[in-house]
Amino acid sequence: MKHKWLICFFPLTLAILLGAQAWAQTARIVVEAMSPERLLEKKLTTNISSGLRNVPRGTYVYLSAQAAPGGTVQSVTWSLAVRPVGSTAVIDSVNKPFTTIRLDSVGQYVVRASITTNAGTKDTSVTLTAANFVGVGSVGGATPSLYKGQCAACHKGQLAILDDMVTPWSQTAHATMFQRGVDGKVAPYYSAACIRCHTTGYDANAKNGNFADLMKSAGWTFPSPLKAGNFDSLAVKYPDLAQVATIGCESCHGPGSLHYGDGDKIGRSMQVGVCAQCHDEPWRHSVVKQWENSKHSEPLYESAFAQAPTNANYKTNNLSNCVRCHDGRGFINFTQGKGTATETLTAAEPFSCTMCHEPHSTANPHQLRKVTADTLGNGQPITLGGVGQLCMNCHKSRHNGEVAARTYSSRFGPHYSIQTDMLLGTNAAEFGTPTSSSAHKYALENACVDCHMYATPDTGKPGRDKIGGHSFAVDADGVENVAACRSCHGPINSFDDIKAAYDFDRDGVVEGVQSEVKGLLARVANALPPPFKDSLIVKPTFSQSQLRAAYNYLFVSRDGSYGVHNAKYAIGLLQKSMDILTGVETVSYDLPETYTLTQNFPNPFNPTTEIQFSVPRESKLQLIIFDILGRKVKTLVDNVLPAGNYKASWDALDDNGQRVASGVYLYRIVAQSASGRGGEQFVMTKKMILLK
Repeated sequence: MKHKWLICFFPLTLAILLGAQAWAQTARIVVEAMSPERLLEKKLTTNISSGLRNVPRGTYVYLSAQAAPGGTVQSVTWSLAVRPVGSTAVIDSVNKPFTTIRLDSVGQYVVRASITTNAGTKDTSVTLTAANFVGVGSVGGATPSLYKGQCAACHKGQLAILDDMVTPWSQTAHATMFQRGVDGKVAPYYSAACIRCHTTGYDANAKNGNFADLMKSAGWTFPSPLKAGNFDSLAVKYPDLAQVATIGCESCHGPGSLHYGDGDKIGRSMQVGVCAQCHDEPWRHSVVKQWENSKHSEPLYESAFAQAPTNANYKTNNLSNCVRCHDGRGFINFTQGKGTATETLTAAEPFSCTMCHEPHSTANPHQLRKVTADTLGNGQPITLGGVGQLCMNCHKSRHNGEVAARTYSSRFGPHYSIQTDMLLGTNAAEFGTPTSSSAHKYALENACVDCHMYATPDTGKPGRDKIGGHSFAVDADGVENVAACRSCHGPINSFDDIKAAYDFDRDGVVEGVQSEVKGLLARVANALPPPFKDSLIVKPTFSQSQLRAAYNYLFVSRDGSYGVHNAKYAIGLLQKSMDILTGVETVSYDLPETYTLTQNFPNPFNPTTEIQFSVPRESKLQLIIFDILGRKVKTLVDNVLPAGNYKASWDALDDNGQRVASGVYLYRIVAQSASGRGGEQFVMTKKMILLK
């Protein structure tokens, strides 16, 4: 599988500075990450790599020449322009698009490439920094050394201009994983094979101050048995080793021996490759594999999303700010109460691990960034959802539905992915009366997370790493992730096993909720002009009622669950929209056996009366009011109706909106089976009296 995250792993600050210029050139050099899984795929036996430009001395860096989107690399010539004194490093393949180089000495290297694409030739370069590991500096109660350049010497609050990043990090699971492992607090099978990912820079083939290097020189061996005190003993006997006996700062930022405050000599990246060093090693560690299969790995972005600092949306990060949810850095800024990225980018920061997880904090479960969502577009607060509120910050409509549904625009309709609004049963076009909502929102404590992140199937089973977990998907490989539903809905195997209460779409069969909702969607679309074909086309000529019905159609379809999130609300919205479009209201969903027309009630009436009728099958139907002389006064219904029991109201107004006089009136129903079977027709006329 091609790894989707193998794009440019520039430090974050550089990516922000480049902005729109990131792809202004025809080609570029990409420093690629190399996870354990990708090493296997490429049949390489070299070291893993984070994809940062700040790399451990003595390790391989993986470089590729890439054309701008839409282009192709035709040829490339690599050269090493600068290397430190004493280095004998060479480019391994000087004319292949993918190549490697082993940085054998501490210092900076400049790699150049002349890349010819279908758009021309581009000469470009990349600067790489090779350094040694120095360790956190405060592990085990040690005093950090500024002389050694240890992280805690500057990043533990001693410098007023820098935030304390070490103290909150020290309380994370990353910081204590190795300690808990050797102390017997992780699992009885914890072994030396586990510590590659639980220590800093582990590489038995590189002499650069990584854990394996210092372990060998110190003579430390993996303890047996696993018991409390093992780590404390290591910290006392081997204090330097203890500083890299953790998933520390340099695990994510690269070695820091040349850093000393120089931002160009340390790595900062939002790219998945940093986390993939350990989290992309199926079968056990398959978080990255799951993410690759998710829609989050392919963010939707366009340059129009960027906003200037003078824009009010930028300052307040309200729902009108696109960047807050369409750009990884934009979302992080939103969770921190900051303005969002202002660059006009052609490729957004990815929806990667650090978009949702804060590596330096334990403020929330799983180090999540923000689990309190702001209000919906109609002002309703979000009080449910647990940690699923993190998802709700973006998966909701940007508009007040009642307002947006009344005005046509080229972007008419609710924003895509309005799952929160649907789950909570609000913010659609209600037509003046509340629509019933199910209690589904109370079913799971963490809402989105409990369903969409339910454990992926076992290794070898259909859907493995494609549904559940960090794939966030609920169906793939012919299987649906309904495990979280079974506690309420029983031993179901698909969402369509959740049966509807009635035949809502009137096709003669009571089906699963999703099928009924899809049927209702088709009926609403067909009731709107022009007739529905492949997609709903909303036009500025639509009436207010038609616009609001179209809004509800888009609201339900863009939720994407087809009733699973909130069956009552989805069905209620579509049924109410059908009633408005057809001019009748559904009385019940029981299918009648014959056509009927009842006496209006009340009768006599003033000023409004109701007329009920039944249709046993889909029919072309007219319900028309005449005066006593047989002149047409008002057409109440002229539409194709599915089988059902209905009622229509007459308010004593004629087709011109004028109030009619008191007297006797006739109402007649003419119904013809829409299928035209047997020429069947039903005609019936009754009298009613208007008294003033």
